[in-house]
Amino acid sequence: MNRTEADLLEQSFNNNGKAILGRWQSAQNPGDGKTPKLVLNQQARINVLNTDRFVEKGDFIRLGNVSLGYTLPKSLTRKFSVDRLRIYVQAQNMLTITGYNGLDPETNTNGFGVDFNGNPQQRVFTFGLNLGF
Repeated sequence: MNRTEADLLEQSFNNNGKAILGRWQSAQNPGDGKTPKLVLNQQARINVLNTDRFVEKGDFIRLGNVSLGYTLPKSLTRKFSVDRLRIYVQAQNMLTITGYNGLDPETNTNGFGVDFNGNPQQRVFTFGLNLGF
């Protein structure tokens, strides 16, 4: 269940996603027919009770960790008085392919499969040199 989207659509007046554009406004402008009118009272809680309205498939494919390096030949490293020189780049969470509308299908599911306003996993790039003298 994408609780993040439920909270943004049903209980908030700021930081809404683009789905709010389809909200019901009046009989003359019924919107997309899926997003109810926002209200300012306790009735707003009724719209986000546990329901299948915000259940989404959480399938994903992730390219997690990638490392690429090159060790220079000794014929080149000797010119710099270095025994060994390796250049490398590493990446974490490079790519996630999913149809899930939340920020990350894998984070903050609180053990019940509910995405509750979690932060996505960071994408990290590391560049480096290994020197041996």
